[in-house]
Amino acid sequence: MRKWSFWLVVASVFLAPAAYGNEQTLRIHGSNTIGERLMPELVEAWLRSQGQNQVARQQLAFEEIVLRSAGRLGAVDVELHAHGSSTAFKDLMVGTADLGMASRRVSPAEVANANHLGQLDSARQ
Repeated sequence: MRKWSFWLVVASVFLAPAAYGNEQTLRIHGSNTIGERLMPELVEAWLRSQGQNQVARQQLAFEEIVLRSAGRLGAVDVELHAHGSSTAFKDLMVGTADLGMASRRVSPAEVANANHLGQLDSARQ
């Protein structure tokens, strides 16, 4: 069920604005363990499955890439910053990330500081 929840969130981020023909950017920040290889491959495969027939990776800086795509959804960029799990929670809290990648459990302090985002340590929101 968690796997489908993740893809539902990703799909809603892409599909709702893309229906209006605007260029969209999805910002995914956090774990370098996940963000180095796994997340770029997952995002690229998902983009292609959604009809994005042009997908290119561009290295922006150390542990930062953007996947630029074009196709059925219009122009969609996915920004991946892989600076560590703690940056996932920090960037979600301040609004500079749309999705967070974590290769560890959220700490009690992070849960308390991000209560405006929901209960981050719960499987249900």
